[in-house]
Amino acid sequence: MCYAHARQTYNGICAIGDLADEINKTTFENTFGVLQAELGDLMYVRVAALFEISKRSKTRSIPHLVQSLSAHAPLKYERSAHFLTAYGRDDISANCVSVWDRLCAFVDSEINQPAFISAFRILRTVRDKRIAHLEKVDVEESSTYEQVEVILEAARRSIQLAGSIYYNENIEPDRELIPGGDIHRNGLRRLIKAVTRPQ
Repeated sequence: MCYAHARQTYNGICAIGDLADEINKTTFENTFGVLQAELGDLMYVRVAALFEISKRSKTRSIPHLVQSLSAHAPLKYERSAHFLTAYGRDDISANCVSVWDRLCAFVDSEINQPAFISAFRILRTVRDKRIAHLEKVDVEESSTYEQVEVILEAARRSIQLAGSIYYNENIEPDRELIPGGDIHRNGLRRLIKAVTRPQ
């Protein structure tokens, strides 16, 4: 699942950053620095791919997933209005004919939010210029992490709503789909202790 890969990569980067003081006391600070930088490049690629729309090929992006569901999934799930209410989007139900129209409208509304448009533009610029072509891009790393959070949140909400409708099961809008950074931080702490333990 593309969202899982993107979220886990981001959580891993954050875990290394959170433990920077502990890491810098070891002889492996350069190793973790390289690892964090490589994870950063991978993160930009994976997060940008979540909402990539290609006219030439079908990607595994969320817009293409939603289009596929609307074209092929059975239209027997009529509780979608209830699920949209849980996401605070009663306005969508009134203007759509089918359940999948509502889902498409929800995703469209997510990706047309000003914060999303700005975040996606920045991430694609970093990916296309700095990572793919090694061009200099004047974007602060900390600000791009904020943009990543915007994209991941839109992805999480869209996937959860799609799952709620498809499985006809209420998935809480605020529930995180992927285990959080604590797992990465705890695992990283164990790794640091293991590699720095006196022989």
